[in-house]
Amino acid sequence: MRIGIVTHWNSSDNYGQQLQCYALQTLLRSWGHDAFLIRYAPLKRKKNLWQKISDILKHPENILIHLPFPTAHKRNVLKEIQLKNENDKKNPVRCFEDFRQQHLKMSAKIYNSYSELEKDPPKADIYITGSDQVWHDSYEDVTSKGMFLQFGDSQTKRISYAASIGRKLYDFELPIFRTYLSHFDAISVREESVYNLCLKLGIKAQICVDPTMLLPIETYKKLLYPTKIDTDYAFLYILNVKKTEDFYWSQINEYLSKSRLALKFVTGSGYYQGRELIEGNTNLLATVPEWLCYVANARCVFTTSFHGTVFSILMHRPFLTIGLQGKYSHSNNRMKQLLQKLGIQERMLDPQKNIQTQMDTPIDWEEVDRRMEKMRKSSLDFLKENL
Repeated sequence: MRIGIVTHWNSSDNYGQQLQCYALQTLLRSWGHDAFLIRYAPLKRKKNLWQKISDILKHPENILIHLPFPTAHKRNVLKEIQLKNENDKKNPVRCFEDFRQQHLKMSAKIYNSYSELEKDPPKADIYITGSDQVWHDSYEDVTSKGMFLQFGDSQTKRISYAASIGRKLYDFELPIFRTYLSHFDAISVREESVYNLCLKLGIKAQICVDPTMLLPIETYKKLLYPTKIDTDYAFLYILNVKKTEDFYWSQINEYLSKSRLALKFVTGSGYYQGRELIEGNTNLLATVPEWLCYVANARCVFTTSFHGTVFSILMHRPFLTIGLQGKYSHSNNRMKQLLQKLGIQERMLDPQKNIQTQMDTPIDWEEVDRRMEKMRKSSLDFLKENL
């Protein structure tokens, strides 16, 4: 069957985004389906005065952006814009577009608005949306319709695979959410919070694993560069933080010194733009295969990232997952839930405990793999039953 996949895809420095996109398509193509990425990349539209007023009424903190004098919030927004501009210049070295061209089948057209997608939808027997936070953006925004597969022939089957929201929905969005999902033939989500929301709204859904967990490790090993790294090092993959205190760098640095480990450090963009964080340790602008190599060959891994956690597990690397603090701490739930299901909840770093003791505690990989396989089978069954 011809299967069009809608997901986030066009980052230049978010490794998890690229790999979840690669994983689902690779799996479906290995089953003989003509799976392809629908390159949906809606451009942000300028808001008129009334839209700005409406936005401020619903989100009062946004008034701080429009004030004529400096505020801390306004400075933070401008800083993120500056970092994005800098990253746009640096990130081509990571070769994300090369990775997509080499490993993904993609629609010939890039759809820069929902109206383009609606007027000229790609032909497919099945549309799939997911994984990643495909349902995150405001449901008032027409571009969200694309992620809910509201376009195309009514005869085309619609499925969500491990879809995520990544935030709490506003009350006014709940009826829209229910209406959008009423058009789906099968629904699976990634987090329990979304599953529980579906139950509350009377929507049948199933929890499925992130697509990166569907592929055997041998598939990822084919992506690795055939290089040997002689230096013993810890790999630090940091996402969604602004300062070293947010990931307990002083304690990690002390661990590295005592363990005589070098450091390989990569950061990317998520809720915040990627940035240089550690003085004297330059952010490595790794390609996707290099990033996988850094995980695979590391003595140990520290990460604030969900996919950093997933690939540490898949590659059987000792690791500690660092929870986010502040406004995005709700994102820790997906990592905590995964670790708990795999029976390794102690791999969530506790800053009140000795890091060396936590990192050096052995992991029963045989038990982890057994639990992983059970989760994987359930998710594979969902896809097989609904394609």
